[in-house]
Amino acid sequence: MKRKNGINRISCAVLLLLLCLLVSCGASYRSDVGAQALADEVISTLSEQDGEYYAADGETYDIYFGEDAAYGSVQDGCIVYHSEGTNVDQFGIFRVKEGQSTEPVRRMIQEYADGQASYLHSFASNYNQGELDKIQNVQVSVMGQYVFFSILSDADESAATDAIKAMIEQ
Repeated sequence: MKRKNGINRISCAVLLLLLCLLVSCGASYRSDVGAQALADEVISTLSEQDGEYYAADGETYDIYFGEDAAYGSVQDGCIVYHSEGTNVDQFGIFRVKEGQSTEPVRRMIQEYADGQASYLHSFASNYNQGELDKIQNVQVSVMGQYVFFSILSDADESAATDAIKAMIEQ
């Protein structure tokens, strides 16, 4: 019995080491691209397939995030909506200031995205049930100093993420 536990511990240690190596060999990202430039690239990518998008005005950020202390770590951000009222497509990109942790911003954006999903769920349930999958699969991710959220179809979310990565990967 002791021998088996020793082998399990060694196996766990080896797996942990491999995981650490994989994480440390991950993509390296630049942080000098503005959130609006990234959003424009995503808009261009998605508009080729699926209509038009528009960016929220600056007051939107103050309304949603102005009271949140984590927003002070944001260098710039952009939230984008689909122009058609029955399409819930929405995404946002926030660039965190150099030297600041992305985690508080990620939590702030997760709360925002969850709130949007909750709000849109009642809309879609009544008017356009085809949008429910997007809402139920809200995504928030961190890429270097950028926090990205999406309420998009799987294909559009993948295209958006690829567009962002292409611009910030070194």
